[in-house]
Amino acid sequence: MALATLAGVACSSGGTTEPPPPELRLLVVALVRNDISPENRLEGAVAFFIDRDEVRLLDADARIVGPQTFTMDSSEPGVVPGQFYHTAPSIRSGQSWKIEATVFGPDTTIVIESEFELVPQEFEVRGPALHPSNQPLQIEWDAVPDAEFFTVAAGSGYEVEVPATTTSHTIPASAFAGITPGVAIEIEVTAFNNFFVTIPTGISTLDDPDEIADRFIQRDNVDGANGTFGAATSVGYMVTLQ
Repeated sequence: MALATLAGVACSSGGTTEPPPPELRLLVVALVRNDISPENRLEGAVAFFIDRDEVRLLDADARIVGPQTFTMDSSEPGVVPGQFYHTAPSIRSGQSWKIEATVFGPDTTIVIESEFELVPQEFEVRGPALHPSNQPLQIEWDAVPDAEFFTVAAGSGYEVEVPATTTSHTIPASAFAGITPGVAIEIEVTAFNNFFVTIPTGISTLDDPDEIADRFIQRDNVDGANGTFGAATSVGYMVTLQ
C-alpha cells in the first residue's frame, strides 16, 4: 500500500497537467410540424445544435422518433458556420414525436434526447378575402384543446405568440408595410406544444444564441443539454391586400 501511494504521488507530481477542456454550452432547438397552410408548406422536422460560446452549429447524428424513426439530413443556413438538420416525413396531428441525437463538439460528444411532444389537432382559420393594406386585420380560428400555445405569422416578418385560450387576433397594419396592393399573402396560425418559431425567424436569430436560450430555456425538455423540442400544426388562409 505504501509503495502504491508513493507511486501515485510520483506520477501526479511529475510533468505538466493538461487543463480540462472548456465545457461545451450546447443549446438544442428542434421541432416537428404538420403544415397544412395553403402555400410554402414546410412539413417535417428541423433541429439546430448550437455552440453558444463559439456561435456556430455543431455536427450531429440526429433523428426524430415517433410512429417511425427518420434520420435527419444536414444543410448550411448561411447565418452562422455549421450545419442544421432536417427531414420531411409526413407529420400528422395526434402523433407524438421526440428528437434523439449524438452531437460532436471540438473536445466532447454529447448524447441528447427530448421528451415526446404531441402534434395538435387540425383546425380552421377565418378572415376576409380582401383587406385594405393600411388597416388592421381581424382573424379568428377554432379552439384547439390539445395545444398549449398559438403563433400568428403574417406579412414580411410579423410573428406573435398568444395563449392556448385565444381564438382570434388583430394583426396590425404595420405587418403589411411594403406589400404591393393586389398581392395575395398567407396568414398562418400555428397551434403547438412546448416550442415553435417559423423557420425564417429561427434562422435569423442564430447569431444570438443566448437570446434564443433566454427566450425558450423555461421550456427545456431535453436531457443531456439545454434545449427545447416542440410539435406543431400550422394552418392558414390567403388574403388579397387592397
